[in-house]
Amino acid sequence: RVGGIMVVPVGQSDTVQTLIRVVRTETGYEYEELRAVRFVPLVEGLGH
Repeated sequence: RVGGIMVVPVGQSDTVQTLIRVVRTETGYEYEELRAVRFVPLVEGLGH
């Protein structure tokens, strides 16, 4: 729907990725690069 926002990491999962914000417009999508990020995999059994 118009005005919807999605924030996703883009790039190889084993290196630094770029966090991208995607906004739905009436005519398509707008993309904005937010910052460099590094996501780590969740490891079972290490949560509190």
